[in-house]
Amino acid sequence: MINRFFADTNIIIRLLTGEPKEQAYKARELFLLAEEGKISIIVDPIIIAEIIWVLSNQSYGISKYDLAISLQKFLKLDGVFINEENVINDALNEFMNNNVDYIDAYLSCLAKSKSNTPIVTWNLKHFKKMPSENYKPEEIISSINE
Repeated sequence: MINRFFADTNIIIRLLTGEPKEQAYKARELFLLAEEGKISIIVDPIIIAEIIWVLSNQSYGISKYDLAISLQKFLKLDGVFINEENVINDALNEFMNNNVDYIDAYLSCLAKSKSNTPIVTWNLKHFKKMPSENYKPEEIISSINE
């Protein structure tokens, strides 16, 4: 049998929330296999974004801080491999410390990791709190047309 798997959002949510109990138990078993080196679990950045989107819902009652801390612990599990792990960790820090949307934090940290490539956005309210270089579309248009 294959021993490398991409994890879907629902598996990780069951692990983090413990609900529903039967699925949460199976998710814990799965990640124990990963910690024992019997399988590898791969998590893509889009899965992290979906986890945050789902668990930020008021019905779960999880604060940004608690959610970010839980995900940072999850990212450190043995046998779990995260694409763009450094970018995601930086984004989780920005998300919990600067009161910004996770997607904005992720984009800012990704841009910084890509030779500080600037971001074009009208959402300077969030992006000015983070380490990326940011421009409004009209700023770029006027500088190119000069």
